[in-house]
Amino acid sequence: VHLCLTVKVFNHFMNASRGGSAAITCPYDSESVRKLKYICRGNQPSKCLHQAMITSNSPQKGRFKLVDDGQSRKFKVTISDLNLNDSGSYLCGVQSNSGLDVFSATVLKVKGKVKLLLLGVILHKDMSANKCLFFCTLFFRNQGHHKHSQTGRSR
Repeated sequence: VHLCLTVKVFNHFMNASRGGSAAITCPYDSESVRKLKYICRGNQPSKCLHQAMITSNSPQKGRFKLVDDGQSRKFKVTISDLNLNDSGSYLCGVQSNSGLDVFSATVLKVKGKVKLLLLGVILHKDMSANKCLFFCTLFFRNQGHHKHSQTGRSR
């Protein structure tokens, strides 16, 4: 048994910021105005409907909201309160009577904001070698996690 799917690839790439929102726009043809629309993560059309995060029959769940505009023949999925884990591929699907659903693809890249918390500098003068050494350590936070840079050293 072979499963055939129609994939119209409208590859779209989006950038968004952590904590913000992203609106994924999904076009469809005039024959699909009353058909089921849905969105899933990943790039496997054969599994998309079963893994759909939301559908036009259940248009809001958590941070995801689907709004269908039949007049412009587009539905829009808004993801709010973005985090870095929201980055990745999304497929918009429109169910068809023939079983050959039509898809469009979007790749979302969520960028985090890095905040400088502390810059530590230690100066040391080596009198015997007539050298000045400094050590610099940066402490920063990215998405709530503390990270440390490598300590730099110069003479």
